[in-house]
Amino acid sequence: MRRTTAALTSGAAAAMLLAGCGAGYVARPTAEPSPPSSSAPSALPNLGEPSTPRTPSITCDPVGGLPACVDFVSVSGSDASGPLAWVGTDPLAFRLEEVDGQVHARLKTPCNVGDGLASLDGSALTVTRLAVSAKGCSEPAAAYEHWTWNLIGAPVPYTYDGATLTWTSARGTVVFRS
Repeated sequence: MRRTTAALTSGAAAAMLLAGCGAGYVARPTAEPSPPSSSAPSALPNLGEPSTPRTPSITCDPVGGLPACVDFVSVSGSDASGPLAWVGTDPLAFRLEEVDGQVHARLKTPCNVGDGLASLDGSALTVTRLAVSAKGCSEPAAAYEHWTWNLIGAPVPYTYDGATLTWTSARGTVVFRS
């Protein structure tokens, strides 16, 4: 009995509160919007007809003395702490492509993939506007990825002998093979 009375009392109180919310409110009609005049700017921009998707143009001409469209895979690496075994066991992958006239560098870490604009002058690789996939990384892959993005965060001097690509900077060294 107590529960029923309490439920009815709280229900009645809620109904009174809700009824009071509308007190004093008078509905007023809204004016119909007038059609836009020819001199008034449109609220929505005219984007024209939808375009058909375009396939990017990819070319594989050598860039800066390096072959394009060739996958390089890391086989060893080191930094100031010594050899980095993970660079061989959890390798990095590197590839150059020219897409619509712009050279792109693609780098895959043990966790994510990055793609950015690349410039190569025959002795140094510079990657700008790097876009990286957003896969969450657990350790140790997160640390490997951090090391990699740090390495290419500045121009990386490189050598290529036709089979082996070597990046060597103050931040570390990575040896790749195609």
